[in-house]
Amino acid sequence: MYIVSKKDEVYLYVKYENNIYKFLKLVQEDDGSFYIVFLYNKKPKHCIKYRLKLNEKDGLSCEKEAINEKESIRFELKRISYHTTGRVNYHGMTHNSTYFEPLVNVQNINTFFMISIPQITQLQLVEEQNKTNCSIVDLSKIQNERLNIYFSIFPYEFDGLGSINNLVTAITYDKFYSFVVTLEIDRLSINLEKRIEKNAFLYGASECGLYESQVLGKNEAYIKFQQKLYSTKELILFAPNNAGIFRIVFCVEMRVPPRVNIEFFNDNYQIEIISVDTAKLRFKILDTKSNSYLKDAENVKIKSISLDSEIY
Repeated sequence: MYIVSKKDEVYLYVKYENNIYKFLKLVQEDDGSFYIVFLYNKKPKHCIKYRLKLNEKDGLSCEKEAINEKESIRFELKRISYHTTGRVNYHGMTHNSTYFEPLVNVQNINTFFMISIPQITQLQLVEEQNKTNCSIVDLSKIQNERLNIYFSIFPYEFDGLGSINNLVTAITYDKFYSFVVTLEIDRLSINLEKRIEKNAFLYGASECGLYESQVLGKNEAYIKFQQKLYSTKELILFAPNNAGIFRIVFCVEMRVPPRVNIEFFNDNYQIEIISVDTAKLRFKILDTKSNSYLKDAENVKIKSISLDSEIY
């Protein structure tokens, strides 16, 4: 199990016999959104679209679907974004967005994607290994054949991660959730090998997620993420960055962007708003005496902050 407590890029590699292969890059963004990038950049000879259906009467059926010329020639690195709101977007693929549990309140197992690879050795070799933030999974004990690999989001406090059948890896993001990867040997399960082209990489998403639509708004999810990250329900004031820009995250989402009043112990200081919406504010401090912006604003003392707006 690999534990991440802050925003990090994590490279997930696969070891097979004497070689290490690229697989995924994982990134948690500042707003809490989770990105999965497939580290496979070989341009395919052609693109095929399949529709898989599973029912008790007929079992699994697999049908080719028509694909337009634009889709067949377009190529971009495939990635998935699982947003704090629970919305999942599939970039570089033809799948529609699906909706699962928001990342700020994961209570169940959310399995949102499957990739079927023809062989481990058809992944791309790692040329230069990132040794700082990498997790290497050794799959040398299984045969070099088609594998179906599943991606899921599990609750943070899930007791049975270590006992999950066919677990590849579990990467835990402190306080929020675990990203869990499992696999199955294709010929012993759904047997896609008999239904699709031999060397095809299959990227599969369910047509319907856990919900029919997004259950949490973007700004509300952003506030909840920051509050959970910093263990507070209060307004959050962040120290300035190198450009002297402060950031404030409100304690609740406002109905409209608020009017802001900030008092400083130094009467020569006043704020200049960079941006404001219903969840957060970015501002700089102007020293009216010197008519210049403070670049080193870390030691600025704030007397009070007041927001004038309406909540829901």
